[in-house]
Amino acid sequence: MKISPDGKLIAFGAHGGASKLEIVNIVNSEKFGASYEINCGLTSALLHVDWSLDSSICVVNSQAYELKFVSIPGKKNIASSAAKDIEFASWTCKIGFPVQGVF
Repeated sequence: MKISPDGKLIAFGAHGGASKLEIVNIVNSEKFGASYEINCGLTSALLHVDWSLDSSICVVNSQAYELKFVSIPGKKNIASSAAKDIEFASWTCKIGFPVQGVF
């Protein structure tokens, strides 16, 4: 579960089976707004989610070591090649462009 950098959205997913990315609008500090699901094509449980600096893209990792980039306004996946220069507010995902392996 992670709040967007602009403080307007919450992204999360379930830990079980093929997970969808769920987005909830934050109306104010006491109330949640509309919510919706985005099928980002994961075949396993969602483990990590991070937001882009402008709160328009989420990156997710699954238990099956999948890496998906999701356009929140477009409610669909974007190609990894189109996401390589996007700046993220944080990176807790275990796989992706900023992760360096130890060999």
